[in-house]
Amino acid sequence: MTTSVRILTTSTLDSTPSVLLISPNGSKTLINCGEGCQRSFLESSIRLKSVNRICLTHLSHDSIGGLPGTILTTADATLAAAANESVAKVGGTLLMGAKMLNRHAKNEEWKKQQNQQGNQTIPPDLELIGPVGIRPFHHSLRHFMRRDKFHVAIHEGLYRSPSAEQQRQQQPRGLGKRNKQNKKKKQQEQGGNGSSTPAEGFIVESIPMFMQALEQRQQQQQHRTVPIDSFVFKTPPIQGKFMPERAKALGIPPGPLYAQLKNGNTVTFTTTTADGKEDTKTVESHEVVTQGQPAAAVIVLYCPTLEVLSMLQKSPPISKFYEEEKEKKLEEEAVLDVIIHLTPKHIFATENYQSWLHQFGNHVEHILLHTTKYADGTSPFCSAIHGALSRSFLNEDIYPSPFDPKLTEAILSEVSQKEKDGKKRRRC
Repeated sequence: MTTSVRILTTSTLDSTPSVLLISPNGSKTLINCGEGCQRSFLESSIRLKSVNRICLTHLSHDSIGGLPGTILTTADATLAAAANESVAKVGGTLLMGAKMLNRHAKNEEWKKQQNQQGNQTIPPDLELIGPVGIRPFHHSLRHFMRRDKFHVAIHEGLYRSPSAEQQRQQQPRGLGKRNKQNKKKKQQEQGGNGSSTPAEGFIVESIPMFMQALEQRQQQQQHRTVPIDSFVFKTPPIQGKFMPERAKALGIPPGPLYAQLKNGNTVTFTTTTADGKEDTKTVESHEVVTQGQPAAAVIVLYCPTLEVLSMLQKSPPISKFYEEEKEKKLEEEAVLDVIIHLTPKHIFATENYQSWLHQFGNHVEHILLHTTKYADGTSPFCSAIHGALSRSFLNEDIYPSPFDPKLTEAILSEVSQKEKDGKKRRRC
């Protein structure tokens, strides 16, 4: 089970910073959705409908400019895939196809009723997590973004997603034979191969804050309060592998005691010795379960000003990852691997910011995606670079090359050499 961080775009002339987090179970979380987000997915060969969560650090064109188009594309692709799957399971029988589609329509109607009643146990098609104001923004799109069967769950401000175990406890029972079969299959997978828990997705915790910004109104500059969010993402801890051979050697009878040992509990049981006497034994979990791994954590910081930096330094969800705080704890809750900084370069380079980074320890990787407008003139899109380079070959005075002049000369010489080699092969 691996977790990966993928940088989709950065601050350029035609893109804004966006990040894709891929959890151990394959679910994807998109951080910010500016204009051109769909284009970045197209060039990276990642399906947009595979994203099931979008986290927004602030409400501006560089974070929500591409959100309406992304929701429409994801909704259409998801609904089309669901319809194709229903038809594919028919097996060529039109009567069964009609029954399948009728059942699918009833299921969608039931989900819609449950969502209207506020039932949080129904998994949404897409989650939107961000600062206060994202709900009215999404509501304002209702006139041209009508996708009633595509359920979008919106979480504003302070939010912490439930773990997979909490979701299983909240799920209503008796929803049909298929749920029972899936539950039995999961139990067989957990107990049959010796693994303890299946792969789960990220648990996200938002850190809401408010910053002061200047706004030009009627030829006057006015201060206004802007809500922003940072995020902490954590994977579930990986429990150790259960060793059934070791358990049998210790005389532990198969059954419920195995499950208790897998969950880290100590068990006491009675066995009968060779001479017929009863012997009481106590076995601890670490004797039959290998050592597990703590949860992995990724932090996404949105820090546009020094004022926000001072608030982030005092934030409890972030300060618990300081080295001095971890030394006070007997057991690590999660291991911080990466911090993604969405902050201007001049703030990141300050002595206050750099000294703050040292508090996380030397093992933490830092990725800077500075939010300064047009920080780099190079486009992240291959098609845009190819088109700009092709136009520069026609007339570089009118169409400047996107690369350094020396690199452009090297590309031209390589192209001319390939043309010469092609002519030689044709002559031979």
